[in-house]
Amino acid sequence: FSPFVTPAPFTNSGSLTVTGNPRVSNVSSGVPGGSFTNSGQLIKDGAGGALVFENFGNPLTVTNTGTIDVRTGSVTVDATGGTISFSTPGTITLRGTGVADTFNVTGNLALASTSVINTELASAASGQFGKINVTGSVTLAGALNRSYVNSYTPATGDSLTVLTYGSRSGTFGSGTDTNSLALVYGATALNLLKT
Repeated sequence: FSPFVTPAPFTNSGSLTVTGNPRVSNVSSGVPGGSFTNSGQLIKDGAGGALVFENFGNPLTVTNTGTIDVRTGSVTVDATGGTISFSTPGTITLRGTGVADTFNVTGNLALASTSVINTELASAASGQFGKINVTGSVTLAGALNRSYVNSYTPATGDSLTVLTYGSRSGTFGSGTDTNSLALVYGATALNLLKT
């Protein structure tokens, strides 16, 4: 896995596992735009670290129609200084075992009716469940599936902030949850609440 992709399209249609702190970047100014397309399985694994998609002020398009599985560390889409188009009609899975995993978008995130977000919940404590952070706007659709690890059973009043955003449109249309946590949409966050 190369640490930089510039600016030719980079496509993963198989199974790609990345470790450490790799970066996928469009670093060439004046170029119409680089792109990363995942139609297979992209796994972030290893001892923590972060997989970063960035653009250095140049256009970068990131499209996920397959599966992004964040097993350790984090995945960040960073649009600082430019624009990144990130869409995921596919699946994002966030693990909650050990140090919980995060998916960060500096910019906007658009989900589709076919999108699936899977998050593991290990406890209500901060850092013990998968989380998505979006600095800009988020368009919600598709399914939010919740599963439980480390024998966690939510107690009445437990509240888990699984998604933060600058602004929001839409809601998740479906999802599985054996504990039936309520989805509470706030101005800047989505919380799972045990009532």
